[in-house]
Amino acid sequence: IEKLIFIMLLIMLEDSRSLFQGMAKMFSTKYKTPVNDFLNNKNYNWRNFLYKIAKRSQDLFCARSNQENMLIFDDTSKKKTGFKIEYLSWFRDHCKNKYFKGFQMIVAAQFNGKSINPIDFELKIGKQATKNSKRKKYPKKSHIEQRVRFAKQKKTEIVLQMLKRAVQRKFDFRYILWDSWFNCNLILKYVFQVLKFKNIDLISMVKRGNKKYKFGDNFYTIKELYRKAGRWHRDSVSGIK
Repeated sequence: IEKLIFIMLLIMLEDSRSLFQGMAKMFSTKYKTPVNDFLNNKNYNWRNFLYKIAKRSQDLFCARSNQENMLIFDDTSKKKTGFKIEYLSWFRDHCKNKYFKGFQMIVAAQFNGKSINPIDFELKIGKQATKNSKRKKYPKKSHIEQRVRFAKQKKTEIVLQMLKRAVQRKFDFRYILWDSWFNCNLILKYVFQVLKFKNIDLISMVKRGNKKYKFGDNFYTIKELYRKAGRWHRDSVSGIK
């Protein structure tokens, strides 16, 4: 990480008297500080930058625990107020069963039983641009324009893309953990047709209903599977059921 940042600083300082001047020449847009220039760069691929950091820290992350890693997906409510915030929209908070105005942050992270290693994120936004927003359009084929298009998708589509990218970049995980509302036919099809053969299992609650699930050679409803599983036994030492 230090070498990567050092190389980036050298590029910025080339033919420039200061870091701020170098950033201004590269992006031709002046902000308050060089840090703001870096954060507001619409041409920078922030997802790849996060992947490189997560990949570098994975070796140290895996060495801290002998347990098998887990890939966790979760969403967080980001409440906002105002009239000029871009793509501000109404979302439903499943935990509180209420609607709120703002965004939803969807995060994917590795978990080894002790530490968390974030590897991907997406800020879920509204499909329509805010009327009073200062910036309504971004340059085509720029990274920020791609992120806007991705962020308008359904949460299940976003999670599926995150999962596929984590597999393609060969992140180490044995299990997948997410909430019940991420379960859909498209995602479950990928899990059981692709990931199952890679020895990756899914841990998730399932909503009660009349759907039937295959167990062995037969199909059962959730109630029938619950009866078939029998009573839970709690380990006296760890407390795990």
